[in-house]
Amino acid sequence: MIEEFNKDDKKFLFLNLEVRGKIGSNGYDFHDRFLIFPLEKPKVWSLGISVNQLGASHHILQEVKNAQHILNAFNKLWDELNDEECLIWKSN
Repeated sequence: MIEEFNKDDKKFLFLNLEVRGKIGSNGYDFHDRFLIFPLEKPKVWSLGISVNQLGASHHILQEVKNAQHILNAFNKLWDELNDEECLIWKSN
C-alpha cells in the first residue's frame, strides 16, 4: 500500500496529506465511504462504495444532511489514531 502512495513525486501533490490506520487497539471501525469538507458549515458526501472500489463498479454520491455528526465522529477517530504506529503515510 505504501508503494502506491510513493509512486508520485510528493512535491507535485500540492496538498498536505496524512493517512492513518486502525492498528491494534487504537481507534475503531469507520467506513471509508465519506468525502468530508471541514468548512465553517461542514459538507459531507457519502460515496455509496468504499474508496478502493471507486471506478470499479456503479455507485451513488449523495450529500449527508447532518454533516457535523460525521465530522465529529471522524475527528474523534483521528485523535484516537494519533499514535506513531497508526501513521501509514505522510506527504511531507
